[in-house]
Amino acid sequence: DVDVISVIGRDIALAATRAENAQILTPLSALLTGATVMTSHKALNTALFKTLDGVYEPTAKIYTNQDGFLWLANLEDANNRPLMVPDVTAPHKYYYRGHEIIKLPNLTLANAVSGSDTYAPFFIGDLAAYMTFFERQGLELSASSEYLWEKYGYAIRAVIRFGTVVTDSNAMIALKVKL
Repeated sequence: DVDVISVIGRDIALAATRAENAQILTPLSALLTGATVMTSHKALNTALFKTLDGVYEPTAKIYTNQDGFLWLANLEDANNRPLMVPDVTAPHKYYYRGHEIIKLPNLTLANAVSGSDTYAPFFIGDLAAYMTFFERQGLELSASSEYLWEKYGYAIRAVIRFGTVVTDSNAMIALKVKL
């Protein structure tokens, strides 16, 4: 026997996560239009410690995709030490100047394209202060064997209720690096 509901439920939960991510990333991606192009880690320092409103600096994180993460991973100081450091208690977490780096897949957070140039996106700030996420009852999954009883069918309904609102546009800034 196969538990069809659990298999379909996983697929629907994945689709719901993708829909939520898309709605969160849409206003962030709009910030890339006028974003500063980074040529070195110094632009990232300026963004973190000067451009970003100082009230958000202690809670700021760096959000980027796989290409941006690789660019950060290749940065070294004058003594050839990496500028991105792992968290010793959680080896899959990385930090830059004390700020956690959140890596999203390239399929989720795509590179920006301008003419023939491709840029890896960087969003720096406090996402929770930038955007409010509303969710009502999470993912609702229900099934009925009575609905299609004449056809020996089974009906499955999935409902997800959520929304996002940008609440403080000063809490997040965007940068990009040419690949």
